[in-house]
Amino acid sequence: MLFELLLLIETDEDRRFFEEIYKQYRQQMFKYAFLYLKINEDAEDVVQDVFTDIVKRGVDKLRRVEEEQHLWPYLAGAVRNRCISVYRNKHGIELTPLYEGMNISSQNEREQPEKATEYSEMLDEIRKIPVIYTDILYYSLICEMKPKEIAACTGLSSETVRQRITRGKALLRKALEAEDNAK
Repeated sequence: MLFELLLLIETDEDRRFFEEIYKQYRQQMFKYAFLYLKINEDAEDVVQDVFTDIVKRGVDKLRRVEEEQHLWPYLAGAVRNRCISVYRNKHGIELTPLYEGMNISSQNEREQPEKATEYSEMLDEIRKIPVIYTDILYYSLICEMKPKEIAACTGLSSETVRQRITRGKALLRKALEAEDNAK
């Protein structure tokens, strides 16, 4: 599969970059897809589809995401969205978000370990709100991505992302207030 995709890429520099990303993230993307789908063949198809889409859209877009240090969230979002489509087509029902088992930490968490508990609590609350807001808030609050970056990652419009951030934050605020009142 890699060879076929490399043939579609125009420049040697882009080919080398894509091959490096492919080798670095392919297995991690497969594991993430398998967490959702539980079928090896479907997970492999999802990863192949995501890499094919990347080549079709242009490797330069992937390079910009990588320069902003948001490559894994971008790839994970693409895998998740594709898994949802596959699962919905096969079973006609919605998947819930999965972040368990994924070793994803934000730049702030790495720089300021004392914030790790705060991030963990926020992530727990994000998991409790409706699924259409969870990924958006995760990217916005935990990964500190901008709406435009999230839109590129999820395939949603920037305006939809902004609305979901606003509504998701309101729900998150409400959930955190309820938790504080319960204590």
